[in-house]
Amino acid sequence: MNNSHHSPLLAFLILTFTLLVHPSTLTAAPSANQLRSKVGSVFSAPALYQKKLYFVSTSGVLYESDPELKKITKLKEGKKQTTGALTLFGDTLYWGEGLHGDTRTVLHSFDLKQKKALPDLTVDGHIERPILVSGDALYLPTGPGGLVKITKKTMKEVWRAKSHDSKPLHVDSNLVEYGEEICATTIYDLKGVICFDKGSGKETRFHDLKKDPKGQISLSGDMLVGFATAGNLLDPKFDIPSDFYVLDLKSKKMRFVKELRGFNFFAPPIEGSEAFLTLSTGDFILFNLENEKITFLGEFSEPFINPPFRKDSEYCGIGIMGKFTCYTKTQNGAPAISKDTRILETVIGQVSQLGSNIYVPTRISYIIL
Repeated sequence: MNNSHHSPLLAFLILTFTLLVHPSTLTAAPSANQLRSKVGSVFSAPALYQKKLYFVSTSGVLYESDPELKKITKLKEGKKQTTGALTLFGDTLYWGEGLHGDTRTVLHSFDLKQKKALPDLTVDGHIERPILVSGDALYLPTGPGGLVKITKKTMKEVWRAKSHDSKPLHVDSNLVEYGEEICATTIYDLKGVICFDKGSGKETRFHDLKKDPKGQISLSGDMLVGFATAGNLLDPKFDIPSDFYVLDLKSKKMRFVKELRGFNFFAPPIEGSEAFLTLSTGDFILFNLENEKITFLGEFSEPFINPPFRKDSEYCGIGIMGKFTCYTKTQNGAPAISKDTRILETVIGQVSQLGSNIYVPTRISYIIL
């Protein structure tokens, strides 16, 4: 199957969760596992609002829960499968729907204060990543539909960016805001990082890449970072290399592109000049963004393609088959394993932290660590 028609994360999702159905209405007093199984698979991070947890299942259902997932209530049911990438802004939740082959989908919104669904907005393309809210506007990554700005109040389109030098954009990344610019990545026909003026939609810069920047990007100060790779999970080959790139938005120059022996579809956390990477080859890596020095914390046979995270002073990651490992630095600076356990479920998607809880997405809702 040609990877040009499917995003790599969703491809794995489809293979792993082949029979996604809309869950039945939840009833009172079932066991925790019964509740989780009725929710089904989740992929993206939940949101916390006034001590309540909100999340969207891959079947397109918005749920409300207590933070411990002991009481779960269905709020709204969509019509298409989705990654469930939520954006919480004020009292309103926003999320898109559609998988990679969808060319016309819906942007949903829900007023949490009034507990009511707001009118849906039909969009060209699909929305796999969180939208970005800035001022009175929403910015949507719509895949083959490009990058779209709409007004928050009227939900009307202000501008749409669809091409660069006659090549079509395909924007499936999250979006980052840098001053008066909105930046994203584009894949397939046009590979690279592209930015636009927030107000006018005029292109402000483009930085080409040799491989597809398929995953998330993150912004640390002036540095935009991410991975570009030919890797995909339709035909899982975990030793495919990736280009880890660091773009200096202030100088408008690519600081460096460093080939690594594995890939990830989530941007790494960065503290100061240190990026923490986990890779499909099982590598745990600290990468110095100043001198490009790599420090290996460890290497495992299990692929790590979920976002790594810091837990206090520890460096943690969870493999796709549930290996949960953390490293700490000893007094002499050498790494030492501080946690090595296993979650007995397939883990795929965005591992996230809210308060003291770590939410791990699986085929039957979240596991809380």
